[in-house]
Amino acid sequence: MSAGVDGGHPIRFRSGRVPLVTGCFGTMAVALLLLAIAPITASQGGRRPVLLILGIAMIAYAAAGLVVSVLLTRPMTLTPEFIRIPRGFRSCIIAISDVAGVGLVFKRHMRAKHPGGWYLRVWRIDGTNERTGISYQPLRYPTKLGAYGRDRNVKPWAFDAVASTDFDRLDSTGAAQVARDVHGAILAKQGSCGPLATRQLQKHVLGNPRRERFPTAAFWSPDGEVGYAQRCSPRPDHTSS
Repeated sequence: MSAGVDGGHPIRFRSGRVPLVTGCFGTMAVALLLLAIAPITASQGGRRPVLLILGIAMIAYAAAGLVVSVLLTRPMTLTPEFIRIPRGFRSCIIAISDVAGVGLVFKRHMRAKHPGGWYLRVWRIDGTNERTGISYQPLRYPTKLGAYGRDRNVKPWAFDAVASTDFDRLDSTGAAQVARDVHGAILAKQGSCGPLATRQLQKHVLGNPRRERFPTAAFWSPDGEVGYAQRCSPRPDHTSS
């Protein structure tokens, strides 16, 4: 992966939700286009303006749906100079020399009926980080290590993201693979004295206050180290096998 970056070719990483998003919006757009035929045809060459306006409006909504699907599925791009993270009509750009951390964090979903998921983040030297849109949300959340698992209706604060996560499964997910690829490529580009190798900010995440909607509970580093977010739990770190 690093060879591709060093060679000057950008590497693109897409979210695993791309097929779902494009399928939903694409189906909606096609349906609206087909439905728009009826009112436009029934408008009798414009003699029924209400039907004509309705047909044009449906075509406009279909076009908007296609635009939204493109915006929502733009890939994160890694080049020899920077990482480009899509943000709707705009992009967040982080220079490769400014990257000081790459990894997954477990965010609790305080207002949902399931504990949360693992989200890929990129940290700058100043400690700020950016979400990427790449994530892994388990279908089951075991309440203790080795348990078969329960349904998604587990209270967010009852799930221990470090002790109860199936890290073998997490290691095999697309989100973890992207994290390893990005981490390895940037590490190779910066070298052993670069900020990513010396700072490793993905291992020093802060736990948000409990009142936050999506507090951070734990971290996973591409080198296999996992642990609790600071000021979130006094328990010791673990290392996944």
